[in-house]
Parts: sequence; C-alpha cells; structure tokens
Amino acid sequence: MAARSSVTAAVPKVSASVGTMAALCDQLNVSFAERKGVIRAIARAFLAGEHVFLLGEPGTGKSLLVRCFAQALGLSYWEYLMTRFTTPEEVFGPLSIKGLQNDQYTRATRGSYLPGAEVAFLDEIWKSNSGILNALLTITNERVFHDDGKPTDVPLVSLAGASNELPESESELAALYDRFLVRVVTQYVSDRDAFQAMVFNPTPVAPTVKIDLKAEQAKVRAVTLPADVQTALVDLRYKVRDSGFKVSDRRWRQCVSLVRATAHLEGRTVAEPEDLECLEDVLWRTPDERTNVARIIQETVNPAGAQAVKDLDSAKELRSTLPSIDDRDPSSKAKFLSKVSSVNQDLKDIATRLEGLPATRKVVSARAEVAEIRKETSKLAARAAGIDL
Repeated sequence: MAARSSVTAAVPKVSASVGTMAALCDQLNVSFAERKGVIRAIARAFLAGEHVFLLGEPGTGKSLLVRCFAQALGLSYWEYLMTRFTTPEEVFGPLSIKGLQNDQYTRATRGSYLPGAEVAFLDEIWKSNSGILNALLTITNERVFHDDGKPTDVPLVSLAGASNELPESESELAALYDRFLVRVVTQYVSDRDAFQAMVFNPTPVAPTVKIDLKAEQAKVRAVTLPADVQTALVDLRYKVRDSGFKVSDRRWRQCVSLVRATAHLEGRTVAEPEDLECLEDVLWRTPDERTNVARIIQETVNPAGAQAVKDLDSAKELRSTLPSIDDRDPSSKAKFLSKVSSVNQDLKDIATRLEGLPATRKVVSARAEVAEIRKETSKLAARAAGIDL
C-alpha cells in the first residue's frame, strides 16, 4: 500500500454541500452496509479528537471509511501498510541532507508523511517495530513529534489503526493500544439482501456533504454534563473495576469528550445517562470482553434499556420458533395457527411490559421492533388461514 497525502487519491471529488456530522453518518450508512455502529463510533472519535482502532478481517472497508471521513472533513490524509521491515523514514520522513551537513538530525516531515497529516491510517499497525512505536506514543498522546530532540507540534486530529489481530502483551504494544480510545470490530456483510446490493448495485461512497470540524467540535465542548451523567460515569467506573476490567485513568478522562460527542450527534446540548452507552466501544480490550462490558454499562446507565433489549431478544426468539406453513396439509395449518396464537400472546405480554418502561431511546426502538414482529406473525397467521391481508 503506497502512502497517500490526500484522500482524493482514493475517493473521487464530488460537489459537496455544508452539513453536519450526523448527516454524514446517515449518508455513509447508505453506502456501507451493516456499518452503522462503526460509522457512529468513528464520527464520535473525530468529534472528540481521539484515535480509533478497527479490528477486522481484510476487505471490510476499514480504510475506505476513514478516507471518506477525512474527505468530508476537508482534512489532509495519509495512510501506510506497516510491516516488521518498515523503517522510521517511511513513516516520519527521510533525514534532511542539509540538516546533516549542519550536524542536525532532522527529518523532512512535511508532505507525504505522518507528522504532516491531519488524519492518518496505519494498516497492520501491530507489525510496527519499536522505533516507530515509541515515536507514535508521543504523537498520539501529546500531538508532538521530536525532531533532532526538539518537540514539534503536529496537526494530527485522529490516528486510525487497523489490524485483523490484537496486540500481544509487550509493554510497547500495550501502551500504544491504550492510546486508541475508540475500538470497534468490523465484520463481513451477513444479510443476504445487503450483500447482493453491495456486489451488484453498489452505492457511491464519495461523501456529498462538507463538515466544518472545528465548528462541530466547538459545539461538542459546549455540551453540558449534568450531575446525573457525572454520577453515572463514576458509578460505572467502579462497577467496571469491580468486575475485573482494567481501564486506565487516562481513558476515563478522555471518555468525557466522547460522551459529549454522543449527545451532539443526537442533536442535544445536554448529555443524558444513556449517552454513556458509547463507552461500549471504549472499555473493552478483547472482543470477548465487549459483551460483558456492554451489559455492565446497560445495567448501570440504562436499566430500562437493558430490559428492553432482553425483551426484544425474547420476541425475536419467539418469532424464530414458528414453523413454515404447509398449505397442502390442513392439520399442519391447524398446528401452525395454534402456535402463532401462542406466540402472539407472548408477544403481546412483551409489548405490554415494554409500554411500562420509561421511554428511553432503546425502549422506544424495542417497542417499534416488537410491533413489527407482531405484525409479521399476524400476517403469517392470516396466510395460513387463507385470509389475504
């Protein structure tokens, strides 16, 4: 993979209108099937000025997504494929000949190298050698690159690292991994219709909105964190710790800006406890931990939402228990109708229980999905009975 200094090398230019980060997310959701959560996570990272790690197999659109964000935000972009043979000169720039003539160990960092980029994408990042990793620690944390011993500010807004594996336990890798506040998993498209559309009728991926990132970030910083949100965050920290998950103080401090970014994406100027759900992309180290972390977060900041998710899962499981309709066998129809009747009663009980919960976003969404499942089972019953709805 050759390094690129501009996103336009990979994504064609289009006429763009001024928009918001939320509008960009909606647009990318059309182009990237089954990436809604990943897109939202990357958007929060950019709004908060944090780094993002994408874990997934090759060919899941990781670099393309980041390039689309960089283009829409009007930021300079640079990417590189790391190997164990990659040298610091390839990433940070070659040594300056003029500098060496003056006994200075300086690099030509501007141009097509990481220190001059506002958005950088490092593929197979854990294959980097120690010399590169040590320099990345300072760049990612302090936004500073040491050139000939002198600290130089870099314009980096966000570094995206990608790999199909997690870092090993070496301290250098662990230290850099901790710098990636947002961590997401990308997978191959699973839905049949979405896969068919992706292969035979792909939608354009070039963003058609232009985002003023500085203006968006100013709005993020202005989001209010009320007392209940602060209390929920503190409670969450101790519940996560008591459950055996190790999260650095630095990551907890950085979480605040991510919560603000979440509220902003929802169009609000005041954060809510439910916004802490964004930390499902923060508080895990391995994918196996993510499920338990998500459960702890839900039970702490949105117990009603946690119950709604359980009820929705129950409704989906009930729907999956329905057998296929055999139009040629009346006895099978009778059995099917009896089964549908029983399932519909259970679904009605679930819907009633959901109506009794506070109307958080997850509860409202679960209510709508259960209503659709009930409608679907009713149509199946009508078909089996020979009634055309």
